[in-house]
Amino acid sequence: MASSSKGKGVFPVENLFFQEFAAGFFTGFVVMYAFRKFVKFFFLFLGLYILSLLFLDYAGLINVNVQGVDNSLVSLAFKFQSFLLFLINEKLTFSTSAVVGALLALKIK
Repeated sequence: MASSSKGKGVFPVENLFFQEFAAGFFTGFVVMYAFRKFVKFFFLFLGLYILSLLFLDYAGLINVNVQGVDNSLVSLAFKFQSFLLFLINEKLTFSTSAVVGALLALKIK
């Protein structure tokens, strides 16, 4: 006699909202915690890189295409905007719980 385990698990199929909320919360918490740990080093190296490019441009050793950098940043901003609109329109539960998890990670030292 085979027993049916339909609906008897920890996360039944009917409770997909909770699964998506928990996954979003966990993802937001982990990402923000890692972000907090590495953000200082990232911006330190980014600042040194930009300063070195500006110095080399000032010294005349290289030529920085400012218009190309500007176009790349504008393109990146539009892609980020479309990603945020996707999260809001398609994955509201996941993105909301990810924000809650990220805010909790900011509180933990």
